[in-house]
Amino acid sequence: MNIKKSKLISRKNFSAIREKSLKRNELKIYNNVEYYLKKNFRDNSSNLKKYIGIYWPLAGEVDLRELKDTINASFALPCCEFKGEMQYRDWTNEKLNKDACGIPAPCKGKLIKPEEMRIIFVPALAIDKKGFRLGYGGGYFDRLRENKSWRSILSFAVLPGECVSKAPLPLDPWDIPFDGWITEDGEHQIKT
Repeated sequence: MNIKKSKLISRKNFSAIREKSLKRNELKIYNNVEYYLKKNFRDNSSNLKKYIGIYWPLAGEVDLRELKDTINASFALPCCEFKGEMQYRDWTNEKLNKDACGIPAPCKGKLIKPEEMRIIFVPALAIDKKGFRLGYGGGYFDRLRENKSWRSILSFAVLPGECVSKAPLPLDPWDIPFDGWITEDGEHQIKT
């Protein structure tokens, strides 16, 4: 079976698993992301100057937006300005607009450089034990992380534990592994 078909089947399977599991575990997952941030990024002047990258949740994804109200830090959201390319922008209290993918984003917000980010949280359908994430097939995060400055930023997938695949996920040559994941069971960082 070719990789494209294999990924399509995996997306369908893990989408169903995530939907069932998220109903039971979303609050625990959210609390674990919040705990991770509070434990590892205590309020100090150098941390407050760097951004935490989260995402605007689509159906079936863990909603992390409340972190903006509970963590004393600056937040950034992804923004697709044209098909295939994604950037992070400062998420202030200004009105969000739909980006090129139709997702609410701070399209006119300050463009964030990689050195201004401290961590990125990304939604996922699945992730395997080596950190390879299964997304929706657009490749936005892989294209962003092709740049080694973006790849150097600590990046975690956020998903239910049932979506951590014991078997390797199908891979394309351009897939880039993440540093770990956060589930209802806590944070798991991949040892390199």
